[in-house]
Amino acid sequence: MSISRKLTYSSLLLTLLILLHIHSLAVAYVDTIIPSIGYQAKDEWWTGTTAIKLDGSIDPPDAPIIREGNTYKLTKNIKSLGDGIIVQEDDITGNLDGGREFLRQLTGDELATRALGIAEEAARYVISSAEPVDGGYRWVSHHARLDHYNPIFQDGAAGVGYFLLKLYKLTGRQEYLDYAVGAAQWVISEARFMDGGVTWPHYDDEKPEPGGWYLTPGKSVAGVAEFLLELYKVTGDSIYLEYAEGAAQWIINTAFVQSGPGSYVEYNPYHQAAFGIYSSVQRDVGVLMLHLYNETGDTVYLEKAKEIADWIVYTAECSGDVCKWYDDRGYKNLYTVSGTAVLADFLYDMYYTTGVDSYGDVANGMLNWIESVGVSVDGAIKFRDSRGKFRTIIEGDWSRLWLMTPADVFIKASKITGSHGWLTVAEAYAEWLISISEPEMGGFKVPLIEDEDFYHAWINAKIFNFAVKLYLATGRQKYLDYASSLLTWIETTATKQNGYSWPLPSGIVQSIFYRGSSGIGYYLAEAAEYLRKTGGSETETPQVHIFLQGIDEEYIDSAPLDRPFKVLVDIYNPSSTDKIYKVALRERTGFVAGPRYGDGDEEIEVRIPAQGRSLVSFDAKIYGIPREGELVDIVIMDPTGNIITEVKEPIKVSIEASGLLAVLAPSWVKTGYSPTITVLVNHTFTYETKIMVEAYNSEGTLIASSEKMVDGSGVDTLTLHIPREYTRNKSILEVQLVLRAFFPELGYR
Repeated sequence: MSISRKLTYSSLLLTLLILLHIHSLAVAYVDTIIPSIGYQAKDEWWTGTTAIKLDGSIDPPDAPIIREGNTYKLTKNIKSLGDGIIVQEDDITGNLDGGREFLRQLTGDELATRALGIAEEAARYVISSAEPVDGGYRWVSHHARLDHYNPIFQDGAAGVGYFLLKLYKLTGRQEYLDYAVGAAQWVISEARFMDGGVTWPHYDDEKPEPGGWYLTPGKSVAGVAEFLLELYKVTGDSIYLEYAEGAAQWIINTAFVQSGPGSYVEYNPYHQAAFGIYSSVQRDVGVLMLHLYNETGDTVYLEKAKEIADWIVYTAECSGDVCKWYDDRGYKNLYTVSGTAVLADFLYDMYYTTGVDSYGDVANGMLNWIESVGVSVDGAIKFRDSRGKFRTIIEGDWSRLWLMTPADVFIKASKITGSHGWLTVAEAYAEWLISISEPEMGGFKVPLIEDEDFYHAWINAKIFNFAVKLYLATGRQKYLDYASSLLTWIETTATKQNGYSWPLPSGIVQSIFYRGSSGIGYYLAEAAEYLRKTGGSETETPQVHIFLQGIDEEYIDSAPLDRPFKVLVDIYNPSSTDKIYKVALRERTGFVAGPRYGDGDEEIEVRIPAQGRSLVSFDAKIYGIPREGELVDIVIMDPTGNIITEVKEPIKVSIEASGLLAVLAPSWVKTGYSPTITVLVNHTFTYETKIMVEAYNSEGTLIASSEKMVDGSGVDTLTLHIPREYTRNKSILEVQLVLRAFFPELGYR
């Protein structure tokens, strides 16, 4: 028996000739196997436990670690380290530049890819935890006694949606946007229209449903508004902007209190409990007003941001070039490092936007005060919290997304003012964090408070974010290595079921933002974005990432041979000004750019806002001889055609194929009976494809057929029934089987 393949524009053909002896009933089968095409190389993995000994040697000697001076490097992919890397002394490589050096594992790009991968695993868990309701999605927040559903950023749908929206912007994957929109739908369904604006209820163990609290301006309403504003910027759907502005109007109407030359924002305008005036509320509402002004151009929002900034400057206690500010004003009246840091962060934003010198001067004075109250230890610095303890991170109520630690604002000050002296404080703080980090499971963990034993991926994720920013600001590899070690511990401590989650000491597992998979994933994704924006250093060059999409709009890992697909190009503009780019997909022999062959490169012009991104889509097709890979060649040009950057990314190519794996047919049948032929077809198709087996007699007449819709790789069974009219007389019936595959992009013709 012989098998031949024939490829046409509309289908794949495979024929097989079988003989049926028509006499009396018996069964036999013919086994015809189509050889597989290509092979898949196996990764080289290393499994085991290794130790870095006191003398610096490595045991066992064949472990995938080499030593170069005071640096240890991995040389293979590690599948398992057993008990981990066992270090036999506290400082494994001695002091270098005043601190500990870590196992160097990844470059900046590699670390970004790894961090984003973990963030996507966190998103997988978050999505699996979503509860459909009222046309949207909500997520449960587990409290000490009860479970609650909230729109709040900290422990509700707004924070989850903000995280998934970040991933959508980084990856372009539609699923993330769908769930972010679903989160917004539920948030909107919970809105309450009061005092000329929009607010939301909030439930906890003290005030569960159906009563609850009304959200406070800073703790929740500002966070919900930030999420809806960001969703508007991505989708262009005006309903999200309407609700974001409605939330801002509620804050303006109920919480702005005129005082001195400006206004402060009251924490609890409906006075459901006793509170003072908080620094964090001023910062969170002020930043929201700035963001609304930047998006809408409405100067009302800028004026409200100025009112807050003017009041902060008015109430700051400045002596010379040192300014302090007391928090929980009118209630506990505390001077806090974290509160002063968040105010300085906002004032720097205002100084950058308006150029008003007093904003920058007071912000600088606040940093001078923070540095003055720090405790210096062997070149490191640490800061006391309101209880006198040395806390490693700032835990904000809704986002405060840029400030992971009290030292983050020193990095920002360096960028805004151009004075690199501020970075010495940030580096000194990093030295303290490094000194209290504990090795475990091949990475490092950091406690929430020095000399206490609460460790969690939430803490590590915030410090990972800070370490990445410090690396980008200083260019020092040490901080990237430290970040890599923190990330290792985050991944190894994850519960890997339906994605990644991180149980708290109580056993509670959260999908929400605060100490949950959404927050942890967000901080990792944001750090990955920093690394990808800069490529490891500050740059004006647009950042380009390439994805493949099938005709069914699903993302694919490889491009199908001889079938259309899309090349998606995600472009980030790191500049502080809007940019117009010409984006081209190169065409060459074997690679069609655009819908038609032979018309040259496909080119699209796009305008991208400052520090914004755009997704450009190209039609493409790979043709010619079967091969395992191809190159996607993307060129970014300025409006005059000058090349700014070119990205050539290798992609995998999948061979579209089907074959007759086995045929079960009777070797002879009784006259007048209808024989059955069973065919096993193996196939590999990127898109849903119709396969059909046809049976022809020796005269070329179609006597039976069977068809099925298939996709992916697998084996399917098709059954053909030969009509009795062809077995009425004793004879030898020649049956030719023809296997066809019909493609949807050609109308299944």
